[in-house]
Amino acid sequence: MNGKEIEDEITNSHQDKDTFSLSEVIDLITKKWFFGRGREEEALDMFALFDRKEKGQVGINEIKAVFNQYLDINISDNDILEFIEEADIDKDGYLNQQEFFAKLGYQ
Repeated sequence: MNGKEIEDEITNSHQDKDTFSLSEVIDLITKKWFFGRGREEEALDMFALFDRKEKGQVGINEIKAVFNQYLDINISDNDILEFIEEADIDKDGYLNQQEFFAKLGYQ
């Protein structure tokens, strides 16, 4: 599933909404984009999609970059920050691989 297909799926399933939460979009991506693959492989691919520079962490800039490149969906900075804060166990402002996997339900 490519970015346009994800965008269309979100738009079609939520026609009454103009904006979407980060959780809604990530949930759809995990269900549709990586459908039929092993959970560990899905999780690693999902993290790699956001961690393009292979720093081992994902922050607001990395999340925004993915959404800007692949999806034409408005996600607020506050929503992204809330998403990060909910899963950021070590409180460094970034999600490492373990925190990211836990937030998306891979652990």
